[in-house]
Amino acid sequence: MSKFDHRSNGRSRTKPFAIPLVVLCLVLLFSWAQAEGPGKYVGQETCLECHDTVAEVAFEFTAHGMSDISGWDGAAGCESCHGPGEAHSDSGGEIELILSVTRLEPEAVSKMCLSCHEGDVAAHWQSGSHDAFDATCVDCHTVHEKRTMASSAVNKNTSETCLSCHMDMRKHLYQRSRHPLKEGLMSCVSCHDPHGSPAIASISAITPNDKCYQCHAEQRGPFLFPHQPVAEDCTTCHNPHGSNQASMLEPAPPRLCQSCHLFGHHQTVPGTPRQAWNVNRSCVNCHSRIHGSNHPSGVMFMR
Repeated sequence: MSKFDHRSNGRSRTKPFAIPLVVLCLVLLFSWAQAEGPGKYVGQETCLECHDTVAEVAFEFTAHGMSDISGWDGAAGCESCHGPGEAHSDSGGEIELILSVTRLEPEAVSKMCLSCHEGDVAAHWQSGSHDAFDATCVDCHTVHEKRTMASSAVNKNTSETCLSCHMDMRKHLYQRSRHPLKEGLMSCVSCHDPHGSPAIASISAITPNDKCYQCHAEQRGPFLFPHQPVAEDCTTCHNPHGSNQASMLEPAPPRLCQSCHLFGHHQTVPGTPRQAWNVNRSCVNCHSRIHGSNHPSGVMFMR
C-alpha cells in the first residue's frame, strides 16, 4: 500500500476539535460585526438637528468643518470622528451607540487625533511630557467651535490654557523682570512646543540657547573670550519665566557670580555697603561684557 492510499477512502483527516473551533470563530466574528460594525451613516445635517449647540457656533466654519477630512470608510463631517450615527440617531441619542470622546481613555483620544495630525504638529507627541501625563488634545483644543484668537483652536487665550494646569508659573506674570506674556506679546508656545519636542522641557528648538538666540541674537557670539556658562546654557544665570531680580537673573549679583567665583583677583566676599561689587550692577559694574568679549583686552570681560 502506498503511503498516500489512506486518502482514497474519502474520509477527512481533520482533527475532531478543529470544526467546533472554526464555528466558534465565525460566531464571534459575526457577533463583533453586529455590535461593532460600521453601520450606516446619517450625515452631518442629521447630527446637527439634535446637537443644536454645535450648530449655533457654526461648526461648518470651524477648521474641522471646512476641512475635507474623512474616516470610518470615508465618512465626512461629524461621523469622520464619531463613527456611524444611525443607531445613535434611531435610539434618540443613546451615548453608548456612538463614539463619544468623553468616554475614551486618553490614549484612544490622542490616537484618534493623531490619525490625521501625526505627520505635522504632533510628530513628537509620543515623546512629549503631555502624553506621558495622559493629557489629550481636547484638553487644550476645541473641536466644535471657531476660535478667532489662534488658528490652532485653543480653548482660550493660549497662555491661560497652559496656566490652567501649570499654575505654579502664574506668579511669574507679575514679577519684576519677565517676558511680556501678560501683555499678549508672547505666549508659552513662543518657547515651548506643547505637542512635544526632542529638546529638554519641550523647547521648540534644538537647545535652550538656540531658542534664546532667536530673540537675543546679540548674545550668540562667537566671542574671542567666551563666558563658558553662557555658552552652555542661558538658564545658568537667567530664569526665563521671570524673576524679581534685574534681567531675570536667578539670585542677584554678587551672590550669583560668587556661586562660581569664590576667589579672584580681589576680595569677593561682601564688604562694606559702598563697595563697587555690592551696589548698582555689582560685579558687572566692571565686568560689563559678561556674555563674552571680542576686545583684545577683554579676557576679564571688562571691555
